[in-house]
Amino acid sequence: MIIVGCGKSKLARSAPARELYTGSLFRLARRYAELSGQDWVVLSGGHGVIAPDVIIAPYDQGLPETAAGLQRWAATAALVIEQRRGTDRVGLLLGQSVEILAGASYAQPLARELEKLDIESTQPLAGLGTGRRLQRLRQMAEVLQALRDSRWEKGKKRDDRCGDDSVHSRRG
Repeated sequence: MIIVGCGKSKLARSAPARELYTGSLFRLARRYAELSGQDWVVLSGGHGVIAPDVIIAPYDQGLPETAAGLQRWAATAALVIEQRRGTDRVGLLLGQSVEILAGASYAQPLARELEKLDIESTQPLAGLGTGRRLQRLRQMAEVLQALRDSRWEKGKKRDDRCGDDSVHSRRG
């Protein structure tokens, strides 16, 4: 599962969560998540964990300001992720960790709460400034796109070769 952090830049109208956030970091993280083929969600200070297709209105609410509020927010988000992850039997069987693509203020409290639930998480953007995060996300997405293109080409060639043979063998 991939968790994509929200962003400040938003559309001025209600939209599915995948479309509401318009910043470069969000768009690149969303592209990577979509190319991965894994289940993914948006992590929002105002809404917690949001499925990409849930329609939400623009808002201006960040993380809770108190330590207790932040811990409650992260604990609630971790529980939602645990429940959502429970439906991903393949991911659970493979022991896949949760990949958090969000800023430290979002990722670190969430990672602590996930750990309490025995859910492993990674933060591939940890410690990077905005420019480096954009660069890393771009690279990660390009690798997945290249893999997807390569598989498609191999499958297409195999289908092309097998397609003619299978038609002839049915007639023969």
